[in-house]
Amino acid sequence: MRLNDFSRPNLIVLFLTTVLHAQSSSPSTPTLAHFEFERIGLTDGLPSEYVNCIAQDRFGFMWFGTKNGLCRYDGRKFKTYKTIDGDSTSLAGNDIQVLFSDSRGILWVGANGLNRFDFDLDNFTRIAPANKLKFVAELCEDNAGNLWLGTYGQGLFKFDPVSERITQIDLGERGPNRFAGNSIFSLATDGSDTLWITGNNQVIALNTQTGRRHKYFAADYLKLFIDRAGRFWLGGIGKPLAQMQLPANGAIAFTHFERIVSKDLLACFQDDRNGNLWISTVKQLFDEAVADLLTAFSEQIAIALKNAYVFSDLKKSHQQLANELRANYKFDNIIGSSPAMTKILQLVAQVADTDTTVLIEGENGTGKELIARALHYNSSRRDKPFVAVNCGAIPENLIESELFGHEKGAFTGAINRKQGKFESADGGAIFLDEIGEMTPAMQVKLLRVLQDGTFSPVGSAAEKQCDVRVIAATNRELKKMLADKTFREVLYYRLNVINLTVPPLRDRREDLLLLIAHFLRKYSKSDQPPRLSKAAEQILLDYDYPGNVRQLENVMQRAVILCKGENIETQHLPEDLQAAGIYHEADPQTSATFQERKQRVIEKFERDELTAF
Repeated sequence: MRLNDFSRPNLIVLFLTTVLHAQSSSPSTPTLAHFEFERIGLTDGLPSEYVNCIAQDRFGFMWFGTKNGLCRYDGRKFKTYKTIDGDSTSLAGNDIQVLFSDSRGILWVGANGLNRFDFDLDNFTRIAPANKLKFVAELCEDNAGNLWLGTYGQGLFKFDPVSERITQIDLGERGPNRFAGNSIFSLATDGSDTLWITGNNQVIALNTQTGRRHKYFAADYLKLFIDRAGRFWLGGIGKPLAQMQLPANGAIAFTHFERIVSKDLLACFQDDRNGNLWISTVKQLFDEAVADLLTAFSEQIAIALKNAYVFSDLKKSHQQLANELRANYKFDNIIGSSPAMTKILQLVAQVADTDTTVLIEGENGTGKELIARALHYNSSRRDKPFVAVNCGAIPENLIESELFGHEKGAFTGAINRKQGKFESADGGAIFLDEIGEMTPAMQVKLLRVLQDGTFSPVGSAAEKQCDVRVIAATNRELKKMLADKTFREVLYYRLNVINLTVPPLRDRREDLLLLIAHFLRKYSKSDQPPRLSKAAEQILLDYDYPGNVRQLENVMQRAVILCKGENIETQHLPEDLQAAGIYHEADPQTSATFQERKQRVIEKFERDELTAF
């Protein structure tokens, strides 16, 4: 049994293991009273006193699997086998969980996967590595020659030694009666088609041919062994050695042998051809009261350790995600080489690592949030939260609760306390998109946060402090709103410390080809993205993009999806772009006349004038 298995909390490093050699003094060996006991330990050559498993090979030698290697005992001395770095013919691991000698005389070893011993070469073949089959803890063989593998945490498997195929078996156990963590503590066969399995205070009889199961309850018995005489032996924590009988009514009956100290854990059994019964015991170092206390304590420690591992994994995932975010929002990932974008990026680089409030103005789809994130992830606050809030998407009666939180019972439906966005962004930055949609009443409350960093949740008189950098954005003309008295002048000047005006895509056509190439690479699944035909390229360059960069990205994503060849043609573009295009590839036989070219220019001019009107 693996005592530090976190899926089933147990006492950790609180036991010592010894090996008992019980030699029969009676040829018939009718009861345990005829056995004499001899202890074997480190002084005899065992590599470790923590003996997990015992087996006898086809030559009559005894094998012992310990926590520090595998050893063979010929009756006089031990030979030890261990993992050798760089040698694939050595054991895959030194913590030996199970040994089994099958009907063909092959010795199988469960150590960091499944290993097979070659008697001729005196080395090992690694059959199933740990990354495929972890913690092989139990092995037995059925009548068809298949091996059955019991694991800690992965359940039951069937292994065909000929094809080396491994199949997982569903025991159908669900809910509170399932095997704890899918851990199987012992496997045994009785000479028929029945496989006996123990785990979670249960003994299950599984028919290997039909898959039918019968379940018995056996409290605290973990290990089951069937000897050559067909007798069932059970061992467990705080239990004496027991012999199990199965009457016709299916109820388990036990005969206990108190000579084996009842406080010992009987870890594994093996009988040899001479009538000897080999038993590995795990002796408790504490009395029952202390053991109970340590058991309860170790369960709490195991839970804490498991939570620590989970937290560590989450922390690693969070760090990886944070690194990816920083990489995505580097300045060189913002596409643009036009004078207008170059000026904006220079200013962003200057103010990024400050706490200055920034107001970003521009039409929808110009990339205002991309610039806001670049400001945050290139600042000293990069490891703290970036919280984005679309003020125009939140109903007027909920925006105060969304920004500042609320207390339980503050209004109908407030059944729990809720943390607001400002509190969530503490130490980091909050991005208030569509700030021009905020009501005058909310503008006053936002002004208070900007002035002294304090706010009060809805339904609370208490003030809370926050350290948040505010980045706001709008697609509306705030100066016009100041004249109309729909936006507070004081709030405007608080927000407009640094102003970034992002130009629409039609005013920075120099960036079109760069953006088109970027989106082609982004959405293409191959290393060689499709190319634009001359006609499609001209249509894309002539279009004005009222939806700006966001619209261009959607257009390119659509074109890459619809394009099945190497070139994107005009038919792969949306119909509105095709209708607005004035360029058509010249017919190789005839060229457009001056009158035709003139008419196209006039038509485009008229469309532009109507759009502007």
